[in-house]
Amino acid sequence: MKKLFVGLGGVLSVAAIGALGTLIVGAWACDRGDFRTALPIYEFFALAGFEGFETPVGLMYLSNDSGKRDPARAIAWLRDPAKRGDARAQYGLGIAYRVEGGGAEGRQAAFVWFLESAERGFRPAQNATAIGYGTGDGVARDMVQALKWGTIAADGEMPTIFTGGVSQQDIAEAQQMALAWIAAHGEAWEDSGQ
Repeated sequence: MKKLFVGLGGVLSVAAIGALGTLIVGAWACDRGDFRTALPIYEFFALAGFEGFETPVGLMYLSNDSGKRDPARAIAWLRDPAKRGDARAQYGLGIAYRVEGGGAEGRQAAFVWFLESAERGFRPAQNATAIGYGTGDGVARDMVQALKWGTIAADGEMPTIFTGGVSQQDIAEAQQMALAWIAAHGEAWEDSGQ
């Protein structure tokens, strides 16, 4: 392989420059929402073992904009990063299980992943967790937990959507639980505001 560029203490080959150019095109396409272009590029890098590409690939397989919407493939791509604690992958896995169906078992699996992601501070998952608890979708209905997660997702403000028919005692308990969660998670929570 020919050496094309020497600088910054290293050597870049023609292949490396080509790969970098391809990656830049993929990132640019992804930023623009052009998942039809980005998906094959990101998938190439994920298959080559580069870190950080599995989650975007899985999320693109959930998108109608990719032209290759495939919840089963999304699950396959998202499972490992979700197990490693990637909050975006956990949320995506929850969406994938919800979309893929599977009846009550699928809804329960979706809720488990939404809750995992919510606990890591991912705001969309906090909303999904509040809705799950509030509607009893995938989990036993629990209005205190619904209000807690809704409050966390709303920056400490009590959401009014679930307060109808809930006792003042339960509202106060949910508010206290939410504020304690926010205090315990501090910076990690603030940095997750998606």
